[in-house]
Amino acid sequence: MLEDEASGIIPYDPDNPLISMCPYRCQCHLRVVQCSDLGLDKVPWDFPPDTTLLDLQNNKITEIKEGAFKNLKDLHTLILVNNKISKISPEAFKPLVKLERL
Repeated sequence: MLEDEASGIIPYDPDNPLISMCPYRCQCHLRVVQCSDLGLDKVPWDFPPDTTLLDLQNNKITEIKEGAFKNLKDLHTLILVNNKISKISPEAFKPLVKLERL
């Protein structure tokens, strides 16, 4: 467990849903998730639910599907610039009730 804490990776704890792993190759600090410049072709799914800022810029994301942000009720900033988005589900942003900046 100490090695995990030192690396900044917190294992998923089903008894505490506010603690979860950071998406693969992304960096998470406090409530900020940084997934920029990774060549991602889709939105990762395993964000910590208390995320307030999500940076997905400079990737190759082509589609924003329904449910992509389903657990991110506290998200207020979503950065998607410099992707290849051509399709967005009409319900994709519905769960983002606190979203202020897109």
